Amino acid sequence: MAADGTCTRVSGMSGYSSGCRHPGPSVNLSGRTNDNRVLQLGLMEPSTDEHSNADSSPIAREGEDASSLYAVATALNALEASRQPLRTLEQLSAALTACAPYLPLRVEVEPDLSSTMFIPAVDTEATPAKADLASKQPAAISTPPAVPLDVHILGPLLPCRTPQALRTLEDILLEDCEGSRLSFCALHCADLDLRRVRVGEDSDYAPPTVAASVQQAPSDPSLDLLVSPTTEAYSSCTATVSQVLAFLKHLVAARASQLTTLHFTRCYVVPHDLGHSIPLPLATVRRLRFEHCSLTPAHVGALLELARQQDALASSKLAEACGVIGLSPHRSRSFGALEELQLSGSLTPECIVELLDYVEEQQQCRKADGEAIALRALCVPSSVVRTTRTHPFVQANDSQISVWSVCV
Repeated sequence: MAADGTCTRVSGMSGYSSGCRHPGPSVNLSGRTNDNRVLQLGLMEPSTDEHSNADSSPIAREGEDASSLYAVATALNALEASRQPLRTLEQLSAALTACAPYLPLRVEVEPDLSSTMFIPAVDTEATPAKADLASKQPAAISTPPAVPLDVHILGPLLPCRTPQALRTLEDILLEDCEGSRLSFCALHCADLDLRRVRVGEDSDYAPPTVAASVQQAPSDPSLDLLVSPTTEAYSSCTATVSQVLAFLKHLVAARASQLTTLHFTRCYVVPHDLGHSIPLPLATVRRLRFEHCSLTPAHVGALLELARQQDALASSKLAEACGVIGLSPHRSRSFGALEELQLSGSLTPECIVELLDYVEEQQQCRKADGEAIALRALCVPSSVVRTTRTHPFVQANDSQISVWSVCV
C-alpha cells in the first residue's frame, strides 16, 4: 500500500499444467484454468481487481460463478467431442495438456525407465487369412512395440469445479490409449492426502487403537504443508479429495495386471486406509516405494494384514475354480514378485523383522517352484538398516539383495 492509500495488486502463482515434462497450459478451449483465470476463445481475459470484487453484490457473484461453470462445462464437452484413439506418447501428452486447465492436480507421462525392455505389440485382429496373405508378401516394417509408461499424479490438490474433468481424464487414460501402443506400467503419486476419513473419526475402517496410534505419530514438516483435517481447507476440498481417490482407484483397478511399479512421494495415508483408498496389487507389483512418507509400525502392520487378506482371497478363488481345497504351489502370492521395497518414516526393528519374515515366506515359495528369489533391493530408514542387513533372509541372499539407507 502506498502513502496515498492506493493498493498495488500482486498476481498469484501460475496454474499447473499437465502432459509430458511440464508444457504450458492449453488455450484452445474456453473455460477456467486451475489458477482461476478464465480462458475465452484462446485469449486470457483480464481478471477483475480486488475493489471490483468487493463492490460486487452476492447476486452478481452468483451469476459470475454460474457463467464460469457453464464455460467449463462447454469446454469439457468440446474436449469430449474431440477425443480419439491415442497411439503415441506425443498424442497422449497433447490430450493431457488440453485437459490440464480444468483438473485439480497435475498429470504427466514419460517412458517407464524401470522397465528393462519394451513390451511387444500384439495384433489382436490376426486371422489365418491374414497370416496366409502375409506369407506371400515381402517382409514389411513390423509394428512398433508398446511403450511402457510412467504416469505421475502430482499434487497438492486445487479446487475442482466439476467432477466431469476427472471423468474425462479417466476416459482418456483408460479408453483412448491403445493398449498395444501405450501400456501403463508405473504409477507415481506425489504430495497427495490419501485419507478417506478424518483421523479419529469413528468408522468401520478406523478402530480406536489404530486412530490413536496415528494421532501419536511424529509430525513431518514436509507433510504438514498438505491439507490437514483440522483446517477449514480440508472441509472445502473434501469433495475434490473424494473425486481424486475415486479416479485413482479406477485407474489402478483397471491396470492392476500391468502395473509393476507403485511409487508414493510425500503422500499421507492412515494405516486403516492403506490398500483401500488406492488398491495395492501386492501379488504382481515389483517395485513398491514409499518415499518421504510418514510410515509407522501401524502402517507396516496394515500392509501385512492386506497381504494376508489378498493371499487368502486368491487361494479361495483358486480352490473354487479348481474344485479343490487348499493352497496351490503355483498361485501368485503377495510380495512374491517383489524386487524393490522402499520404506520411510518412524519404523521399529520389530516391524521390519515381521515384514521380512513374511516376504521370505512368500519368496521361498518361488524357490520351491524352481524360480529365483526376486528381491533385489531394500531401502529403509537408517534406524533399521542394521536390523535389515542381519535378517536371516537377507544374509542368506546377500549376494543379490542390496540394503540401502534412505533419508526419512
